[in-house]
Amino acid sequence: VFAPAKQEEPEIEQTTFVPPSAAPWRIAGEVLDTYIVCEDEDKNVWLIDKHAAHERIIFEQLRANLRRRDYAVDSQLMLLPVEVMLMSDEVGMIESYRKQLEGIGFTFTCLRNTVRVDALPAGIETSAVADMFATFAAQLTEGTGDPKLTRDTVFEKALFQASCKAAIKAGRNYSPEQTAYVV
Repeated sequence: VFAPAKQEEPEIEQTTFVPPSAAPWRIAGEVLDTYIVCEDEDKNVWLIDKHAAHERIIFEQLRANLRRRDYAVDSQLMLLPVEVMLMSDEVGMIESYRKQLEGIGFTFTCLRNTVRVDALPAGIETSAVADMFATFAAQLTEGTGDPKLTRDTVFEKALFQASCKAAIKAGRNYSPEQTAYVV
């Protein structure tokens, strides 16, 4: 039985979003509702995993929000709050990371076994909020047991996992505008 060696997670570099109208490529199509096919000026073909690309965009935007010193983060107030049921220790962990979660654009109230989310970062779909908070709670609760990890590292790992929950999904059909956003 062959078992691949455990690989360390690559360090994530800061990237800059290039709007499709300014990009040096054109979108040629989409394959299997999963991959975006692009062609550049030199006739090279690029195959882009739309979920992975969107996940990275969300992560970079949220991480940039967190690093802003002026706390002027774009949030969108929800007409109806989203209530997320969690275990009491997970609610406590969410409360202990309040500053970071508010720093990326969430506004919420912690109750006994529920977190009521009133606002979310701009660009995040309301439908992703429950999954994101459940992921934050699980990741933050699990990550605190490892003394090698700093508080910031634990939160960044949770942010990366939550970004995955908010990203468009492979295998689903999206509008051309939504698809173009990720390349």
